[in-house]
Amino acid sequence: MEQGDLEAGFTCALVSMTFAFFDGYPLDRLYKSCQILIHQFELYKIFTNTHSIAQIKYGCAVLIGALSIDWAEFSRFGETIDSITGSSESITEKELFYPLFLGLMARVWVSLLSNDFEMAEVLLKRSYNKASLKDDKVYQNHSTLTFYTGLMAAGRYRQTKGKKYLRKLRKAERQLKQVWKANGNNCMNRAMILQAERKSITMSVHDWKQVKRTYDLAILVSKQAGAPSKQLGHIHEVAFACELAGLYFMHIDQREHAIRYLVTALEYYKHWGATWKISTMKQMYVDYIGANILHNQVGMSTMDCNHAVSAEESGLSRNVPAESSDEDDQVIVFGAKDGASCNKQLAYSIIYDSIESRLPHPPELD
Repeated sequence: MEQGDLEAGFTCALVSMTFAFFDGYPLDRLYKSCQILIHQFELYKIFTNTHSIAQIKYGCAVLIGALSIDWAEFSRFGETIDSITGSSESITEKELFYPLFLGLMARVWVSLLSNDFEMAEVLLKRSYNKASLKDDKVYQNHSTLTFYTGLMAAGRYRQTKGKKYLRKLRKAERQLKQVWKANGNNCMNRAMILQAERKSITMSVHDWKQVKRTYDLAILVSKQAGAPSKQLGHIHEVAFACELAGLYFMHIDQREHAIRYLVTALEYYKHWGATWKISTMKQMYVDYIGANILHNQVGMSTMDCNHAVSAEESGLSRNVPAESSDEDDQVIVFGAKDGASCNKQLAYSIIYDSIESRLPHPPELD
């Protein structure tokens, strides 16, 4: 086999692992795959994608708890070439693109999972300051960058009440809906998570049931996202959406709902293999998911739940509702006749009815 064929094969393996990392495949297996691939790079003396695969390995290692975070080094990533490659070796702009992108996105994701939205903002600014990243329109890269920007903006708005962050959140939500319209349903769940985040920070506390319903639907769609062979969909985003819902209920002092969602998030993180995140959650939410509380909530989680929640119970109906006046709440449902644009409640009804018989469901205490 020619060397060029080997390089192409290794590049395909890198792309596969990139998608696996962003789509929430089991972290322990992905981490081992990265180790094997790096060893194969060394055996064949092919180093084209070494720095890129090293960034995926880094993200996995942190999340499974195999590597402690050096926060000073963490925050400097991407400032210089040696912060990316670990040396001052010469590297072209083209060769720099993927290790830079993967390294920044892995660190942004870790920052979001740490609820360190300020760090996420710093790293995202660094991403957008790189022309090659800013102009990149590859589906996976663009949708991931946009999703993380929206999550960061929601978190920073809660911290600062700065209107610029609400604008960024709305923009990211609209952009993901455009990607959803142009490229299909793969990022549908991400748009819906951002929609739930927007509603959680803009709607009155008296409308908490509507916010809850939006989170529930985002969780359901996240469970059916990705390849059909994946039983739990984008499990990492299911877990994070559950955690965000739990945080919302913490903020409005609804303890039982908060515990339900946080316990469910904990279980999904466990199935993803994110040992570090589980440890972090237990420290951050000790009053909600401490050992004594978890002991009293046995059987509460929804991982093995077999009951079905009807569209009527969730507040949805197949009847066509009145047109929404909120442009941000208009969505596109593909798979509906002619790919037509639907009002949000009708769209959610179609989504909900199509998956409710096949999926476990989020907590329901109403």
